[in-house]
Amino acid sequence: MASRGPPPPPANLDRIDLPAVSVNPAELLRLFPLGANPIHFRVAKKSERAYRFDAPSAEYGVMYCAFSLEVCFAETLLRTRSYRVPADQATLIDEAELRSKGIVRLGGRRLTLADLTGSALARVHCDGSISTVPRYTIPRQWALAVWQHPKRVDGLRYVSRFINSQMAVALFDRCADRLQAAETSPLVDHPELPRVLDLFNVGI
Repeated sequence: MASRGPPPPPANLDRIDLPAVSVNPAELLRLFPLGANPIHFRVAKKSERAYRFDAPSAEYGVMYCAFSLEVCFAETLLRTRSYRVPADQATLIDEAELRSKGIVRLGGRRLTLADLTGSALARVHCDGSISTVPRYTIPRQWALAVWQHPKRVDGLRYVSRFINSQMAVALFDRCADRLQAAETSPLVDHPELPRVLDLFNVGI
């Protein structure tokens, strides 16, 4: 039978040794609106659109990051835009939108992240659809269960929906005081942006 998405978090998840990885914040990048704080943990309100691992009832804030510029770009600016474009045509993004974004490289003390990739998924009785299912109700339940776990992890690592050979990160606001913005710049000034635009066949 085809999977309809991940199962809900299992009972007694709090009793297991949650699979986790240690990550240096300097490995993480985040796109943000220029003029806003580059480090921002969003708490989704009921009237707002919620994202994959946002808290179900505003229990915590979440900040999404990635280990590469291409994942940041794919998960925030590109997403499903190309679905509406013929395969032999470029996906167009307005230059003004690109100019409205900044890119930050984080810094700070090492983070402990629950691992929702590879064999760790089977250990916690989940599967890879947690990163791809288009409805976020169950992934948000998983994020809450991870946040409530006695290990008090700083967030979770998961497979990028749009580049499934790479990983992304959702950080919980409990780690906010251990992070800093190490480097920031406008996205259009990033030396890797031309490569990323070419990688995704994006035109301006």
